[in-house]
Amino acid sequence: MYFRFGFAVILIVVVSIAGIALEKRSLELRRDVSHQQYQLDVMRDELSESQFHAQQLGAPTRMLDHVEAEQPRYAVRDKSARVADERSRFQLSREDNVRDNRSR
Repeated sequence: MYFRFGFAVILIVVVSIAGIALEKRSLELRRDVSHQQYQLDVMRDELSESQFHAQQLGAPTRMLDHVEAEQPRYAVRDKSARVADERSRFQLSREDNVRDNRSR
């Protein structure tokens, strides 16, 4: 009879310890989820701030699209290309002057 009573008490203690362990693990996982949710909120805020900052920095570029379309911003051109470009500009301006003089 004492054997059954002792076994029942030990079984109750083991079940209680297992329940406590499960509850502790559950709280630990909830804490981790809460921390991850906080980190996600912080990262979303940082993302929105970064996007806003990028839009602010990109605004002058959008306003001057037609200027950038004519010549790339960081184009590396050699000297012969620049000389040829200047010659063509000079020739075009010269042809315009000739046309203007003929129309007068």
